[in-house]
Order: sequence, then C-alpha cells, then structure tokens
Amino acid sequence: MTVRVYKSTDTGAPAHPSATLGSMAALLRACLVTGYGTQTAAGWEEPFTESSNYAVFRALSGARQFFQIDDNQADADVAAIYAFEAMSDVQTGTGQWVTSSDSYRHFGKRQNATDAYSTSWLVVADELTCYVFLNCQYGLIPFGFGEFQSYRDDNPYRSFIGGHGYTSGLPAGGYPTALHPANAVTTINGYLYVHRGMDYSARVGTSIVAPYSLPTGKALGGDNYLDDDAYSGFSYPVLPAMIGGGNFNAPYGQLRGMYAPCANQPKTHLEQFTHDEMTMLAVNFATATTPGYYGQFWIDITGSWA
Repeated sequence: MTVRVYKSTDTGAPAHPSATLGSMAALLRACLVTGYGTQTAAGWEEPFTESSNYAVFRALSGARQFFQIDDNQADADVAAIYAFEAMSDVQTGTGQWVTSSDSYRHFGKRQNATDAYSTSWLVVADELTCYVFLNCQYGLIPFGFGEFQSYRDDNPYRSFIGGHGYTSGLPAGGYPTALHPANAVTTINGYLYVHRGMDYSARVGTSIVAPYSLPTGKALGGDNYLDDDAYSGFSYPVLPAMIGGGNFNAPYGQLRGMYAPCANQPKTHLEQFTHDEMTMLAVNFATATTPGYYGQFWIDITGSWA
C-alpha cells in the first residue's frame, strides 16, 4: 500500500469545498480516483457516475464498502456521507450502516455562510483509508472513512466513518468531531461509526480513546494533557489512535497510520519528523481555542500502513 499526501498548495489542486454542490465529491475524486497536476490518485474507484448530487467511492481491495457523498442537504454548506454493503446505482443500496438518522453523518464543506476560512485542506490516503482535513475558523477539521486496523483477526467488518454532527457547515466552537479523541474504550454511544462491533452483531457508535483529557472524559486515568515541555527530560507517550468495540471493555482496533501524542500539540503543524523509525506528519486540528477542542494527530507517511 502507498500512502499519499495531498495539499491545497499542490499545483493543480482542487478548490476547498464550498457551498457549490458537488465540491466535496470533486475533492475526493481528485485525490482518490483521478489524481491532479503531478499527483497520482490513491487508487480507489468511483463505481457510478455522479448524478443528482450523489457520488460514490469504493476501494479496489479489502472490505470494499460503498461510501456515498450526498450533497443534497438542507444547508449547502455541508454534505453527508453514508455507507452501504452493496449498491446498484449512485442512490440505491443495501446493507446501509450509516443512515439519515445518524447525527454524525455530516462531512464538511465550509463554515456556515462564509468562505473566509475555506483556504487550506489536507488529504492523506492509501488504497483503503482516507483522512480529510478541511479548514474552518479555528483550524483544520478532521474526517475519515475506509478501513481501520482491527484487533480481531480476519475481521470482514473493519470499516468506519468519522464525520461531525453540526448541520450548517463545518463545526466551529464547542463541536468535537468523530475524529476527536474524546472518550473511554467502553463508549457505546460515540460518533465514530464502525460497520459492526466486536461481536459482529450490529453497527457500533464508538470513539477514539482519549490520550489526554477532553470534554467527555479523562485519559489513561489522568486529569489533563501534558504540555510537551512540562518536565525537562520527560518523554511523553505516543499512542495509536485506538477505537473501542462498543460495550466491550477492550480496544477493538486502531485507525490505520494515525497516532496521538499524549501532549498538547508538541510538534509544529505540518512538520515532518522521525518517530520510532517512522516518518510522521504532524497535523493540528481545532474547532475552538479551548484545550478540549483542539489537538494534534501524527500520521505515518513512511510508505505503508498495517
């Protein structure tokens, strides 16, 4: 598998998604399917032609779930993302496991009624997993879909969607997204949607396990995050972005190639550096300026995710 990094500053890069219908699908298509400028596509397919503001993306290998972008929302500043086990056309599918009743199905596109912050974006993807970061008032907003690394062997249900719950555009203020480390491993009502939980019986709403304190819980038995320079000579831990399995008191898996430092944005945004023999890209995210609503992911861009 090849990990590819796409940036809004690339030559020929598509525009930041906007109120224009189809703009979210256009960004994903350019990164996943067609490529742009000198950038090679991540190697996904678009099995149906975009129609009536619906587009569908699917990996060419692995679990091969169908991810539908629905740009027909009440507010054009936001799209929705749904997931199906099978589809016969761009609108029709079976085995749907993210639906219109799921509050965290929203995906982008710009801050409500303004393009002022719709500047930078970042996509990191390989042939199975796609992470999307879109700019809003306080920084980048993280999203994702595709496969996660399951801790259950040969798991055929190892797919996820991470969106947000704000219905009028990109979340700004006190609105954590699904890809925001915010809960304990036992979470059963989280908003990171997993195709099926640890017992395979049903779709699970879970969460990324918090590496430091956030609005809904404390991390690793502690009370707060560490400033990276809090103690001279102290090496803060860096954890995989683990996810729970529903009502099972154990991690179910981890997001492929994504890590969470147990410190408060210890690296410079978009800094590339070496950690545990991996080349990492530090990516800041934020929906507000208070510590509960910002943080940093490290994404392994060495070459292949497990």
